[in-house]
Amino acid sequence: MVLNKYRGKTDSFLAPVAKAFSGISPNVLSAISLICAALMFVILVLWRDPFALVIALILVILNGFFDAIDGAVARVTGKGSPKGDLVDHVIDRYADFFMIAGIGMSAFAHAELGILALGSVMIASYMGTQSQALGMKRDYGGFLGRAERMVLLMIFLPLQYVSVMYYLSNPHIMSVSGFGISVLDVLLVILIVASNATALQRLLRMWRAL
Repeated sequence: MVLNKYRGKTDSFLAPVAKAFSGISPNVLSAISLICAALMFVILVLWRDPFALVIALILVILNGFFDAIDGAVARVTGKGSPKGDLVDHVIDRYADFFMIAGIGMSAFAHAELGILALGSVMIASYMGTQSQALGMKRDYGGFLGRAERMVLLMIFLPLQYVSVMYYLSNPHIMSVSGFGISVLDVLLVILIVASNATALQRLLRMWRAL
């Protein structure tokens, strides 16, 4: 993925921050990131007001922060372990579920697209771990990894808010054959296409390696 090559630089940047959080267990930090994602789901599904998008954006940022800092704390404190890695990956998948499902079930997107986007993201993530299951390194490559997904969420949530306010509470920015399309619908379509392309890329790399 595009942002994966900057991981080393990100780790060095996070090291001082990780030291400040070194008194907290990495698993607790991972749990906090999951809580942020779950709260985002609840707010988007139950609160139909456009301001829910602003709260959702804040929760996405917090999720991304705590998801990044848990691994950094584990490295700084020497608490990294296979169990911790397992917890981190499981929580990441649940967080993905909550955030994408929340968008799909909100008042600002179509549930049909949300289902397709959720399935596509999960398949791409599965292909990354399947590589590791077959004795190779975990595959973070492809068009769209988790870091790119988080960046897209941080871009499209405020765009949807601006769109709703501009169009006087109408979430749709265009209509295709009578099917109203919102900014978040566009995000879901991007996730569907890019995630399936990523899954195919990872599949082909595994096939060649085998």
